[in-house]
Amino acid sequence: MVAYFYALPDGARSFDQLFRMAVREIVSYDYTAKWTGVGEFTLVIPKSRDFIKTMRLPFVVLIDGDWLIADDLSYDKEKITVSGTDAKGILSLRVSAFSEQQDAGTQGYDVVEGTTAQCIKHYIDNNLISPVDSVRAVPMVFSSGNVTGLQEDAYMARLENVSQIVSNLCDGAGVGYEVTVNQNISAVGFVMQLRDSVDRSMEQSERARVIFSPGWGNVAVISFEHDIGNLYNAVFSTGAGVTQCICRSGVPEGLLRRECAIDVSVNTVADIERYTLDAVKDNTEKNSFNVVPLSAGYGSEFFLGDKVTVRDPDTGNNFTAVITQAHKQYSGSERSVEITVGEQKQKLLNRIINNLISGTQKRR
Repeated sequence: MVAYFYALPDGARSFDQLFRMAVREIVSYDYTAKWTGVGEFTLVIPKSRDFIKTMRLPFVVLIDGDWLIADDLSYDKEKITVSGTDAKGILSLRVSAFSEQQDAGTQGYDVVEGTTAQCIKHYIDNNLISPVDSVRAVPMVFSSGNVTGLQEDAYMARLENVSQIVSNLCDGAGVGYEVTVNQNISAVGFVMQLRDSVDRSMEQSERARVIFSPGWGNVAVISFEHDIGNLYNAVFSTGAGVTQCICRSGVPEGLLRRECAIDVSVNTVADIERYTLDAVKDNTEKNSFNVVPLSAGYGSEFFLGDKVTVRDPDTGNNFTAVITQAHKQYSGSERSVEITVGEQKQKLLNRIINNLISGTQKRR
């Protein structure tokens, strides 16, 4: 395995001009990729004075086909540790800001309607590719390819992190995205492309099925997780001057009832329920399997975003869902990949942040 290091693309230099060095001795590499979110990595290499003198944060790393952005570097007498996000992190550098003219009549929100791809392009264009304030520009290209997501989608954002906007839109439409570095042009920048999920589950017959089952001998480790820590099923929602209690289905009671309160930006009482359920759509119970496949099929037989099937060894039931996360670990000659099939469990800090956002984020 080789790690290639580059200066940060600035839209003015070629790919060759950005190259700084290659390191062929890797102590360890740990990377978690996400279908709709920003991934994180840690790379450890032997200590090198040339590396320390040459590389200045932030910089780009290409390793095992993964495009990464380093924003933390530390070293001791033996090793250098580099960490940061994957190239999707470039979206986290901007919020949804816009001109005063756009602000009129929308209560400070940047509103867009269209297909999911058109909505995402709107926020990428406004805040990274061609913002009103040119100092906010990032050398970047957006491509939806043939992926449109929902035919009728919409979003309202006010100073919201662009990566969170894109994640919300992708989650709602069932699509994912990737960000790479364009190597084929003289002025190198980042390329963001939407991706459709590919169905490789047992329910289809158009392509080779991917079914993880201990009985088939293709799984080293399999574990199931049912999480209700982020569940809200009774929401006191204030909008249009009134407060209503909105429940997902039925009326939950006793210890099974989990309440929260939010404000929604609506003009009529009739809109409160629809907007409320959309605002808390992520606050549901989560079901997922963590699978360590025995084969080296990740990246060749199945990929991040694919719909696959897991056969529960305890119940015998089949669980079909999208691969939402892939965790790669390399240490010396050892390699392992663990995939998450189903909803990703949120960290406590993310839950708190999302709870705060849910009171301010307005989606039409």
